[in-house]
Amino acid sequence: MIYADNGPETLRVYFLRHGETDWNRWGLYQGHGDIPLNERGRRQAIKVAVKLCGETFDNVYVSDLVRAGETAQIILSRLKAKSVTSLRGLRELDFGHWEGLSFTEVEAAYPQEVKDAFAQPDAFRPPGGESVVELRARVVKAWEGIIQENRAGTIMIVTHGGPIRVLWGYWLGKRGMALWNIAFPHCALGFASFNTAGRFPQTFITGI
Repeated sequence: MIYADNGPETLRVYFLRHGETDWNRWGLYQGHGDIPLNERGRRQAIKVAVKLCGETFDNVYVSDLVRAGETAQIILSRLKAKSVTSLRGLRELDFGHWEGLSFTEVEAAYPQEVKDAFAQPDAFRPPGGESVVELRARVVKAWEGIIQENRAGTIMIVTHGGPIRVLWGYWLGKRGMALWNIAFPHCALGFASFNTAGRFPQTFITGI
């Protein structure tokens, strides 16, 4: 157990980004592309399990993409969880036609779209993909479902960089892309605790 935090009415939430994949290592856009962990990603997940040694989870919620599922599976082979639920709502942003392309390739092939993304990030939608507004709506809906099932106890959410930053913004009352430049590397682990139905955290730590 890392954080005891605040009594029987408290909901304790660990949030975790998945481990590294080859697409991450190669600098490719990776949203709904279902890419497994690479060897480094698997080692990262083992290190998280060691860090969480002694913790028991009432529920674990996992993006339905394989890189998140593998990360959770490695960790939970060494820890205890009463329930594990796969949620499509916790997926990364769908990058559409950009999936599998390098950042350089996208800048060359879609210069106006990249410019627009920086100029109006909250309205950003990759060609053939999903808007940030749509991402936010489904992630918040998933979170609201999670807190309906968990008023107290200890849970873990294993997901992706985009959904994690959406949750930060929702918890802290920050709209738009205000928190998206905060670094949160692969298999980074954070913690938040709540006693107000999952809306405003009483503890919030972006990196443990």
